Amino acid sequence: MLQGVAVWAQTDPGPQRIARFEAVEGSIQFQSAADNQTRLADPRWPLAAGDRVWAAAGSRGELNAGGAIVRVGDGADITFTALDERNAQIRLTAGTLGVVLRDIPPGDRFEIDTPNLAVVLDRPGRWRLDVDPQRNTTRVTAEQGSGTLYGEGGQPLAFNAPQSREYAFRSLAGSQPLALNSGDAFDRWSNERDRALAQSPSLRYASADIPGVAQLDAYGDWGNDPRYGAIWYPRSVAADWAPYRNGHWEFIPPWGWTWVDDAPWGFAPFHYGRWEQAGNRWGWIPGPPQRRQPYAPALPFGGARPNIPQGVPPGFRPPMQHPMAPQRIGAPIEPLADQVRRDQWERTQRAQQDQHQADMQRQQQMREAQQRFQPSYGQRQLDEQRRQIEQQQQQQMFQQRHQQEQLMRQDQQQQMQRMAEQQARQRQIQQDQMQRQPMQPAMQPQMPQRMQPQAQPQVQPQAAPQAPMMRQGGVQNRGGGEPGGRGSHGGPPPNH
Repeated sequence: MLQGVAVWAQTDPGPQRIARFEAVEGSIQFQSAADNQTRLADPRWPLAAGDRVWAAAGSRGELNAGGAIVRVGDGADITFTALDERNAQIRLTAGTLGVVLRDIPPGDRFEIDTPNLAVVLDRPGRWRLDVDPQRNTTRVTAEQGSGTLYGEGGQPLAFNAPQSREYAFRSLAGSQPLALNSGDAFDRWSNERDRALAQSPSLRYASADIPGVAQLDAYGDWGNDPRYGAIWYPRSVAADWAPYRNGHWEFIPPWGWTWVDDAPWGFAPFHYGRWEQAGNRWGWIPGPPQRRQPYAPALPFGGARPNIPQGVPPGFRPPMQHPMAPQRIGAPIEPLADQVRRDQWERTQRAQQDQHQADMQRQQQMREAQQRFQPSYGQRQLDEQRRQIEQQQQQQMFQQRHQQEQLMRQDQQQQMQRMAEQQARQRQIQQDQMQRQPMQPAMQPQMPQRMQPQAQPQVQPQAAPQAPMMRQGGVQNRGGGEPGGRGSHGGPPPNH
């Protein structure tokens, strides 16, 4: 069977968590933050972060915010300041607000802000907040669950059910306990809504976080398909009915062109899960009930191409069929951008696995080649002996080189020592000569001594005969005595 997916022109999928009006009694309006337009509450219109909702006197309304039921009472004025996959934040400025928190996964946050305080819900439960702007008070009632209140300066205060207290201004001190259940019309209406949801058959097959899924009870029947699992078939439709036949495309910021079905049950099946042909009729597959489903402006479909309604906006590209991987059949459906990212991730994972398998095969081939060409035992012994001999030779060469270096260093030290001794003796001889020579005139030039290959004796003046000075080694012999070396030579007479 050819699988297909509805494709829209815009590339940004928009917010994936929305709020939707499930029930409206009286006059309730909302203002979209995307276009600042004010509209009457419409179950076919999704609400996103930044949208504002207010109820007139005597009016009540219920919204499914994906994981939480939000109810507004008489004179309520709320704004969804944050609404995404992990965070939900509501600002209540006046009136009554009821919250039924079904689930809060780890890392998620649900917060309610009033002019007096902030409430962070820590666990699933039932809560009610009443804000009186004239008295500047906020009444907090917890029937189930637990949370934390934050007053002026971020002062935290644990708040556990069951209890009800009223706080004035921005101080959490001095509050008085109040009756838990006032039993007014809003509480009675909320209890009736809770009982109706608890008895809904659709919530046994689909996730309660899908807005509009409870309305399928009155318009269709559930079945179990061996290929897809739980599947819902609409009643009171033509024999040749197909999805995207009765409705129109609406440009809804920030998602862009969005399918708006005319059927009263047409919200959940056209924005969550997907359509498939089972037998000879169309059925809606919601996906696993335990997983939070993302919102999409349009849905994938399988089988024959649905009818494209008239009046498509100029330049708009209507839904087209594109192949869908067989392993995706029965899997939860995500917006197109998420599918592209997931497909890229799957391709990357497959490429990494293929690369890993190729590396393992290459290593195995290398090991096998090494085993095939591994030398015999005798050859390995010869190689080992050869390596040992080479190591011994290298050690001997290193020792010889070390001994030679030591001998060279010793010779250098001895030569340096002999040279130092000779220089010391020469300096001593020069000092002795300077002490024995007579004083010379101030301007008398001094004859330079001529360097001889061997030291020659010098004759001292007769006026001051001195005993001969002998230098060992036949260096010099001064005076008129016997020569101390190979011979004696008279030096030049001194100048007078």
